[in-house]
Amino acid sequence: MLTVKYGTFAEEHTVPFENMVDSGSLDDEEKRLKLSHHPDGFIQFSGQGIISGKDEEGKPRGIGIYSWALNDPIPGPAFGITLLGLEEFCTVEKVKGDTCIFHDNLLPPDEEANGYVLEAYYFPSNRRRFIQTDTDGNRFILNWHPTHCVMKLNVLLPMKKCKLQGFIGVHLYPLELKMKNETCAFWLGSSTGNMRFTPNGDRIAEGLYCFYPEIPGLRSRKILNYQPE
Repeated sequence: MLTVKYGTFAEEHTVPFENMVDSGSLDDEEKRLKLSHHPDGFIQFSGQGIISGKDEEGKPRGIGIYSWALNDPIPGPAFGITLLGLEEFCTVEKVKGDTCIFHDNLLPPDEEANGYVLEAYYFPSNRRRFIQTDTDGNRFILNWHPTHCVMKLNVLLPMKKCKLQGFIGVHLYPLELKMKNETCAFWLGSSTGNMRFTPNGDRIAEGLYCFYPEIPGLRSRKILNYQPE
């Protein structure tokens, strides 16, 4: 869990990892880590062997935060994934019909880029009337980005059995990532919670982040299947 400072989109921010609010590590790479955003705004990492959920008082049992509820989504990204060394990841042999595919020739040109960022936006079910379909049968929606630019988002619909029929729009773009001695890495970030202002007027909040590979010197003595003190 990291505290981030909000500013203008023209600013570049550096978040020092040593200032983590809380941290943990997954000691079994065969177990999948999942970032869950619940309808009431409760966000937490979960998965096999990971302590998650709420206690009797409604507080997170593991590392978690409260953010926006799904019936009142924010205009910005709901979560984001940054990827470095995509060619070293596993390749899917069979593509399912509902898979979202991005083509290199349709991505924004960036000769210096060595990685990618995937941003995901959440829309409530009443926004379905704005979904369009292109000539190839791909669903998309146009969205107003906080920087006042119009984005074309590929649409991912939920299964029909889902109680909430909100959907996700995803946007992929290349980016130059400056990482020392790393050829393959990723990090996953959630929406933020506990929004507040510092005495000097800066707006800050906490978010959940997952990193691979492990950040040197920051491995916690705790793992994600721990009970907090």
